[in-house]
Amino acid sequence: MQALGIQFPAGRRPGAWVGLAVLVFGLAMLALVLVSWNDAREALQRAEARQTRLERQASAARAVQTPGLAASAARSDAADLARLQALLQSPWGEVLRSVEGASLPQVALVSVEGESARRSLRITAEALSMADAISYVGRLRAAPQIETATLSSHEQRMAGARPVVRFALEARWRAPP
Repeated sequence: MQALGIQFPAGRRPGAWVGLAVLVFGLAMLALVLVSWNDAREALQRAEARQTRLERQASAARAVQTPGLAASAARSDAADLARLQALLQSPWGEVLRSVEGASLPQVALVSVEGESARRSLRITAEALSMADAISYVGRLRAAPQIETATLSSHEQRMAGARPVVRFALEARWRAPP
């Protein structure tokens, strides 16, 4: 077997200075990131201190409110609460079941808009004929939860190649007992 003629160079490799330069550059970038992080941390602490100071000032201002303003705010809150209570007590489930129960295969609902304060609905629909539209309004009038239902407008339209009647009706539901 013949000996391999491997010669190991003595001393430093020629590319070692590139590695050293990359190390120095990396350390410089680390120092910049640490300085930026420290600045950001200090800015956050200043912002938190300012927010705490502003919150204390706002709570002190609320505590010093004049009695007239506090009473006005309480009346406004009570009115908002009463409106919300009326909205939550509206019989939406029964009303929508009545609308669904009056449905016919020849009538497609386009939109249903309700207003609980007036106990009213505005329904837009399309029917295959005017007779189908009138029949739907009659069925809705007969629903137990609906007090009145009135056809408010209608127009003949084309849906693709088929003529349809688009109509709108106004309905009111019965007040809850």
